[in-house]
Amino acid sequence: APGVLTVAALQVAVGLTAVHLINREPAGSWTEGTLTDVALGWFLALAVLTLTTAFSGLLTENDVDLGGWGGTVWTLAGLISVTVGITVVCMTDRGHLPVALAAAAGLLCITVERLAGSPGSFVIAAAAAGAAFLVVVSSGSRRHHVDHERRINARRSAGNNDGGGGNDGGIEDQDHTPGDQTDSNSVGGALRPE
Repeated sequence: APGVLTVAALQVAVGLTAVHLINREPAGSWTEGTLTDVALGWFLALAVLTLTTAFSGLLTENDVDLGGWGGTVWTLAGLISVTVGITVVCMTDRGHLPVALAAAAGLLCITVERLAGSPGSFVIAAAAAGAAFLVVVSSGSRRHHVDHERRINARRSAGNNDGGGGNDGGIEDQDHTPGDQTDSNSVGGALRPE
């Protein structure tokens, strides 16, 4: 188990370095981005889950009970650590959805194993399922937010290049009603930066 732990730790380090490089130098095309994100997603998620499993196995094999809290508490602590770590990675740049989906697949495997396998634990299964949901929602939210900002900037840029009137670049305010006397550059009463 110590050898597996070392290899898994190195895999996680390589995966995190790759995420950093991808964030620094984005892909040139949609295809390149998809191919690198999917491969990296599976690699990093499996490395993290392997690291967690190897560490858990090492503790269990040596009958370690740190602090006298028991295996369930330490398993939950491990799940929380994995969830926070993967969520942070997934919310960098545009939101690494393939990393989140791969991690969620691994977490759902843990869920099924803890419900149907031995040793069974409903608490661990529920925590793993909740972690999978949180990771995917966080990454998807980040991706939606960044894509939305890009669309707004593209509309503003297109409106300014077309000579479109107004400071809003031709973007219609959804909150603006015909009888509303607010500034055409405001949304909900708050001024937009020009």
